[in-house]
Amino acid sequence: MGAKSQKTVAELVRVQAGNPKSGDFGYRTRSLCVRLLVSLSPCLLVCRLLVSLSPCLLVCLLAGCGGPRVVPVSGTATVDGKPLAGFVLTFTPDAEKGHEARVDCSGRIGGDGKYSLRTDDGFNTYHGAPPGWYKVTIWSPDDKTIPVNKKYTDIKTTDLAVEVVANPKPGAYDFKFTK
Repeated sequence: MGAKSQKTVAELVRVQAGNPKSGDFGYRTRSLCVRLLVSLSPCLLVCRLLVSLSPCLLVCLLAGCGGPRVVPVSGTATVDGKPLAGFVLTFTPDAEKGHEARVDCSGRIGGDGKYSLRTDDGFNTYHGAPPGWYKVTIWSPDDKTIPVNKKYTDIKTTDLAVEVVANPKPGAYDFKFTK
């Protein structure tokens, strides 16, 4: 605090301390506090702002901002040229090819054989999938028999792999399963 600020504070204390006999000691004390705050305001306001915003900043840093970057992924799934309606395609990040994201990417196949992936990161769901390599499997949410070769139902045996990219070629995410 500069010399002028010290003088101002000292004067405020002397002038505003009040006289208990006057009966307005409380008013003068409150006035003193307000004036002290005003005289210290630039530094005090910055400190208060930092202290009050620090929990918000901490939450943003810990939670991250915006979630994973995803790109749209959609295509068709058929077996012997017929739609695989009612089943679910799952894209599992392929760690062997450097994709170690911890997400669940899946999409239900519609009656026409079309699907669109959604990604669940454990906190939110996003339309699409993060770029990278994936192993592809198929499963039944209704425990129906899946009319494809069993190797496509297990992450350890599937030979279907696909790279999700920002600008895929047409049909890049179409799958033609065999029995």
